Amino acid sequence: MKVAEDLREYIRILEDSGELRRVQAEVDWNLEIGAITRRLMDVKGPAPLFENIKDYPGHRILACPFGPSEPLLGRLALALGLKQDTHPLEIVRSTQEKLKLVKPVLVDDAPCKENIMKGDDINVLKFPSPFIHGTDGGRYIGSWCFVVTRDKARGWTNWGVYRVMVQNEKIVSMNFEMRAQQHGSQMFERHLEGKNEPYEVAIVIGADPISLLAATMSPPESISEVEVAGGLRGAPVKLVKCETVDLEVPASSEIVIEGTIGPEQMWEGPMGEFSGYTGGGKMLLPYVNVTCITHRNDPILTLANMGKPWDDCAVTYPVTYGTWIRKMLQEKGLPVKDVYVLPVYGLVVSVKGRGGAGVAHGIIKTLKESRGRGYLQYAFIVGEDIDISSVEDVFWCLTTRLHPKYGIHVDARSGAIGSPLLPNLMPDERENHYSYTAYFDCTWPSSWSEEYLQEHTQVVDFARAWPKDVQAKVLRRWKEYKLD
Repeated sequence: MKVAEDLREYIRILEDSGELRRVQAEVDWNLEIGAITRRLMDVKGPAPLFENIKDYPGHRILACPFGPSEPLLGRLALALGLKQDTHPLEIVRSTQEKLKLVKPVLVDDAPCKENIMKGDDINVLKFPSPFIHGTDGGRYIGSWCFVVTRDKARGWTNWGVYRVMVQNEKIVSMNFEMRAQQHGSQMFERHLEGKNEPYEVAIVIGADPISLLAATMSPPESISEVEVAGGLRGAPVKLVKCETVDLEVPASSEIVIEGTIGPEQMWEGPMGEFSGYTGGGKMLLPYVNVTCITHRNDPILTLANMGKPWDDCAVTYPVTYGTWIRKMLQEKGLPVKDVYVLPVYGLVVSVKGRGGAGVAHGIIKTLKESRGRGYLQYAFIVGEDIDISSVEDVFWCLTTRLHPKYGIHVDARSGAIGSPLLPNLMPDERENHYSYTAYFDCTWPSSWSEEYLQEHTQVVDFARAWPKDVQAKVLRRWKEYKLD
């Protein structure tokens, strides 16, 4: 299947696949849109395209572009050019095969330049930035967007997903202070150490789905997500130069906000976050002085309603995080079969053979050394017979194979990254951006004999506890039993 060239083509793909509904009744940007989309998350409903927004005629909001559906990752599969019913672990494997770096190309003609606002014309409030949750501290124009930054000394361009709050017509603020873990904010901090001048950023809203997915990935340092997007697409991403900053953005973007940030800060937040809680409280964070806004005619703003799973993060990260982690672990020679990320950032790794403490330790060590983006608090190492995309299967494994004394390990060494958005951190951990890693080795001990395993650990389910001929007979006669 074809991947979408821009957000509008993706909307057509979703609609043709039954994954989208056009909402033509008038809806209020102030909390109503947020409540509608949160309810859709709970029932795994279709992605809504709001076409009649109070106070904003002609503007549209696409919510939950990758949100949960039936099947859970159906919309994500469509974005990647796969069939809706592709198994989650096959999505991870297929995506890993496409992790090739393809350099972008520059173009002169770009849809995102159809309208250009500079100087006195700049007005962020021209767009229907929603007040999403009743617990939020303000309106968020960026809940599912990415920010372009550049480390000029290293020749490295980064795309990172940050929430963007509207302060007034000409100022927005970003959650841009996670010193130990976000590549873009690390670039900003290095810039402040060496230069006494503003730092340039570009906020991309309504990008094509492949570019947005690439921005949510966590490749190692110095790998530019724009080149990852080219590999996933199988063709270079078309970029266009910004008007007032020395950066490039996808030419098909719906809205681009250009600006600069400095050491000065403003209050930001709170906002309902991926953890299912208000994330971080009110924080003093850098803000963007907007220098230009460009946008398409009748622009479409994208919205993700973060909260208690499920949401767009919980759907995308199993693939975007899981793909890179699987690649890193396999390249280290570890006997890894599959990798999946369960909400919220519960990493599950299935290993071939018995596994054992040495394998579990090697997995955790490799992940720490990579310093890829992500909050590794919990990791579960299980056998290859477990469907790690199934919460039910993983929890069953956890409660039957994990030894309470020998299988649980807490790693208190330095280097574990702590996000202030997580609710379970102690105050000093939140302030200093550190945490601990607990990993659970749910594999059978390598010292157990095959005879012992045969006697005590055989799985009893339909596929494994009856002879194949009996299984076939039951399936063949199922309609005859009239049990459906």
